[in-house]
Amino acid sequence: MINVATALIGLGDMWIVGRLDDAATQGAVDVSARLFAMLFTVMNFLKMGTTGLVAQAGTRSGAAEQAAILLRGGTIALAIAGALLLAKPLLMPALLDALGARGEVLGAARTYADIRYWSAPGVMLNLALIGYLVGQRRMGAVLAIEVLYNLLNVALGLWFVLDLDMGIAGVGWSSFIAEYAKLAVLGIVVSRGSHGAALFAAARGKAVLRWASLRPFLTVNRDLFLRTVVLMIALAALTRLSAERGPVVLA
Repeated sequence: MINVATALIGLGDMWIVGRLDDAATQGAVDVSARLFAMLFTVMNFLKMGTTGLVAQAGTRSGAAEQAAILLRGGTIALAIAGALLLAKPLLMPALLDALGARGEVLGAARTYADIRYWSAPGVMLNLALIGYLVGQRRMGAVLAIEVLYNLLNVALGLWFVLDLDMGIAGVGWSSFIAEYAKLAVLGIVVSRGSHGAALFAAARGKAVLRWASLRPFLTVNRDLFLRTVVLMIALAALTRLSAERGPVVLA
């Protein structure tokens, strides 16, 4: 159910842009969706790896170790986000070209991607936070947050695109705002009660972020990362083949 709720954001963006009745814009959303799948979805190991380690720590070490795992995941998430932002001037044009974006599709995709790219820190931290909550079996809270996140994205997208006539830029801004709103809500949920106290206590520990502590986290997630990369390359190839046949086929 959580995975279905998460996937709705792409469906919502496609539905909103589809109401503009423009094949190039519709195709640009698909190209951009693949671009961010290659950049963001491949980092899904932050969620899956955190979930497994937090679940194990819950039966072996308790809340203190769970909080330490979240801090490690959050640190790695911020490091990845920082690297993505630094590489943006080179990485984004290269990926758009690799996906076959040309002409009007390229212009629209660049507009959308330029905005949404800056949500990278929020996306990476959200993956770690969701993994932490799932590892604690707080599934109800996760599902509610994912549904609200998608509803907010669709509502803002409809307002920006149809009422404010912002075009594809409105879809980018709705995704950007929804991502950071989700981060704020997750931060509140995680920091409440005894779990929050354990998190603050772990943050004061000096050994939590040492290489010896971070290395097991990275080792566990290596294979998950490689598996997702292969999957994303296959999906991106389909987008490029469609883009080579024109905006209508791509849309």
